Amino acid sequence: MAPMMKKILPATKRAVPRPFRLELEAVCKEPNIVSGEEVLVAEIDARIVGCVTIRDRGVELELVNIDVPLELQGRGIGTLIVRSVEERARSEGKRGVTLGTSRNAEGVAWKSLSWWQHQGYRITHEEENSWTRSIGPGAREIRMRKDLEYKPNMENEANVQSAES
Repeated sequence: MAPMMKKILPATKRAVPRPFRLELEAVCKEPNIVSGEEVLVAEIDARIVGCVTIRDRGVELELVNIDVPLELQGRGIGTLIVRSVEERARSEGKRGVTLGTSRNAEGVAWKSLSWWQHQGYRITHEEENSWTRSIGPGAREIRMRKDLEYKPNMENEANVQSAES
């Protein structure tokens, strides 16, 4: 059974362990924007159980990174985080969510590839880029995408209607 997560929240400096706080403050423009990427955290019972970074790419939302501690994996937390990102993208009228995973020089895909495919993401292409070159020679990024249908956020619509009344 999936855990009960109330919502995905913007990350704040207080959620960051002390040794990393100064580094984060150096690159933060807003409390949850780091180097142009928005950082969100998932909490259960006031405990951070996962985080995700996203970037607005115009008609798409890019899921840059997702992390759930190893001891909490397999409980549906990552799936809930991804669904939350997809719902946000839909409510903002985005056409899709994109992401990348990797394939090593031997051609072996990172273990997350099948998980992403199970979440409905399809491979669009593979490429070499600065990120894969930092991993090592011959590594490739596997770019993936999930197309979305626009569904207005009913909570936001209710707020707009009541403000207009």
